Amino acid sequence: MAKHPHETAGPAAFDALVCRSERMTACVREARDAATASIAIIVAGEPGSGRTLLAREIHSTAQYHGGLAVIDGAGIHHDDQADARASRALLRAIEYSRYGTLVFRGQPGNSLLQRLRDENHGSTRFVFVVEPGEVARRTEQRVAARLFSYPADDQVAVVNVPPLRKRLADLARLCAGFTEARISPVTFAALEGYAWPGNVAELRQVLDRAALSARGDGTIRISDLPPSIQPPSVTKTPPRRRATALQRTLAQVEEDYIQRVLEDCDGNQVQAAQRLGLHRNTLRRKLKQYRGGPASGRRQRPGTAS
Repeated sequence: MAKHPHETAGPAAFDALVCRSERMTACVREARDAATASIAIIVAGEPGSGRTLLAREIHSTAQYHGGLAVIDGAGIHHDDQADARASRALLRAIEYSRYGTLVFRGQPGNSLLQRLRDENHGSTRFVFVVEPGEVARRTEQRVAARLFSYPADDQVAVVNVPPLRKRLADLARLCAGFTEARISPVTFAALEGYAWPGNVAELRQVLDRAALSARGDGTIRISDLPPSIQPPSVTKTPPRRRATALQRTLAQVEEDYIQRVLEDCDGNQVQAAQRLGLHRNTLRRKLKQYRGGPASGRRQRPGTAS
């Protein structure tokens, strides 16, 4: 694949992105390869997953000589009757991003692609931020057919950004980047169990609001989270029984999470305590309580005495 004609060597990694999970690591690897090889890049993913941030990192990593312009497709008409204001905004974006990167958020129409081709003269990197699946496939075909006058197999790349629910290994580092507040183990377990339809953007909003309602010690507890993220057995309990049900449910969630972390650390209590943000004596005390049976909140296996 040919290198972009106005590109210099950039950083080896996309430093602004959290990518410890396997899926996000693969995504960054695809983006890095595309940044050094393709003229047009399609960044496909769900809203809020970090698509525009990835597009910006593609530009900054390659260290183009030109600027970065981001335009929203909702404000650009895709027919020949585009209004004068949108037309001028598009021309300014094209000019500013010459020898740089133009990021277009939305599915481009044929007339827009023809205009980009006429105004570009091969000096700008194009990044199209679109929905995944069929939309991304149609965009790839349209860009290849309309933006290039020669075979575009080596000029168009597709980078898929995973949704947050598919990259939960990044959750802890994302949380640390969004808030300085401490997140209790029970709260973090609830965050892990949520589907995150709004992806990383929703996570940031949730943590911002939770940090404002956190108590004096600066710890985000499960009561600081929206009801949609709290365990269902807590939010659906009648008010007069909610306190007892909440205590029992949190004890069970906390025990499950601590046991999972302990297993991940191969039984090393010192390492597990560090990951949990607990003093090792506190962890040992909790483990002793769990071994005490039902009184500690441990769920009994079927067939055991009640």
